[in-house]
Amino acid sequence: MYRSGLLTRPAAGAFLALLLVFTQTGCGDYKLDSLWLTKSITIDGDSSDWRGSLYYLEDDKASIGFMNDGENLYMCLITQDPTLRRQALSMGLILWIDPAGGKDKSFGINYPIGARERFSMGPGRDPEGRDAEQIQEEVRRASLESLDELKFLDPEGLELDRMKLEQLEGMEIAVETSQGMFVYELRIPLISDQRLPFVLAVQTGQTIGIGLEIPKVEREEMRQSMRGQGMGGLPDGGTGGRSGGGKGGMGGRPGGGMGGRPGGGSGNFDQDLLKGKKIWSKIHLAIDSPS
Repeated sequence: MYRSGLLTRPAAGAFLALLLVFTQTGCGDYKLDSLWLTKSITIDGDSSDWRGSLYYLEDDKASIGFMNDGENLYMCLITQDPTLRRQALSMGLILWIDPAGGKDKSFGINYPIGARERFSMGPGRDPEGRDAEQIQEEVRRASLESLDELKFLDPEGLELDRMKLEQLEGMEIAVETSQGMFVYELRIPLISDQRLPFVLAVQTGQTIGIGLEIPKVEREEMRQSMRGQGMGGLPDGGTGGRSGGGKGGMGGRPGGGMGGRPGGGSGNFDQDLLKGKKIWSKIHLAIDSPS
């Protein structure tokens, strides 16, 4: 479903914004228009630059917007849904792009990488003998550290390259999760850039496919990883990271605890985190500034 009109609650950016009208295609996909860039967009996790330029995806509990000029595509994703926020931080978020306008994965950008990769223990007891409180603190720290770098993926999801955000050139990316919101901003070049391990190579006026995926985790995989660990949930709270200008790493503040439900034992783990999520959109790139 979609909704247009004035936003009457702060669920998509903490401000009143005129939402854009869009059409929804089959299988839950969206057909959206990118707006021609007429103002400066700073990729810093602050959604105020996107006032009046977001589509509200009611079924997915998120708002999304795109702008472009002749050289770059800009994107912003915002949600206040606590499950979606925890999923992105814990399991990671992958942006897939199909220059042909479909759902074929040409390349992927994995950011945040997620705490799952950095905190993965096999079945059985913790070999280092850490208690539940120590493990929870390590998971929280892993979530923060996952905002320090990103991965570029091939169509099969295999890693092509990995970069620290402070070393990233040719594109910009930022995530901010303070005050209960998850804000994701991105700038990628429409033309080839030798500093990046991918080539988008599209022109204004074309339609491209963009997918957002939170990887699904099989219950048995998570059960084995958490068995005997006494973990009660995965991170939430205020964190942030952004690229460019030597400002990579973590911004914001560490925030409040572990998220999920309190208490020990894997039985308390929020099962919604394991479900994964996919959102695909067809994005029509703007041709020129409106007269």
